[in-house]
Amino acid sequence: MIEVAKRYTQALVAGASVKEKALYQEVFASLAEALKDEKVRQVLLSPYMNDADRTKILLDAVAQTKNEKINNLLKLLVEKRRIEIIGAISQSLTLLMALESKKYIGTLYSNTKIKKDTLKSFEEHIGKRVDAKISMNAVQNEYNGVKVEVEDLGVEVSFSKDTVRNQMIQHILKSI
Repeated sequence: MIEVAKRYTQALVAGASVKEKALYQEVFASLAEALKDEKVRQVLLSPYMNDADRTKILLDAVAQTKNEKINNLLKLLVEKRRIEIIGAISQSLTLLMALESKKYIGTLYSNTKIKKDTLKSFEEHIGKRVDAKISMNAVQNEYNGVKVEVEDLGVEVSFSKDTVRNQMIQHILKSI
């Protein structure tokens, strides 16, 4: 499904300006968010609803944009019975925008509270490594160590106290 969504995304953004791409990203993000609601999903994906009604609902939702490319893509998605990939199209647009602007969002997981200056330091160091602007969010959870994730770049760095302890034990056992 992701590959299909990428094709639709590439067709949508072909020849589009940065402003238009931002509009596409915003529209599809809001549609994807709406489709997360179970009631909305049931209505739009119901086998009892005809395509004309589906198209009308989706076009009414984006009527304020007055953008023919968005309207045509939504009509095509309804026609091909691929409404469920709107979320994947939204993700693909977000990734495309991030790649073009070199701005990414990362998450730092730890079982302790992370100070803002520490978070800023992670942003700067990882940003230098990947030649991009990274914005980090701190999440306090049960992870026994520190884990940094920048999903759109496929970057994950972790340091776990348990892993270090186990490696030390293995090293000591090997040397005996």
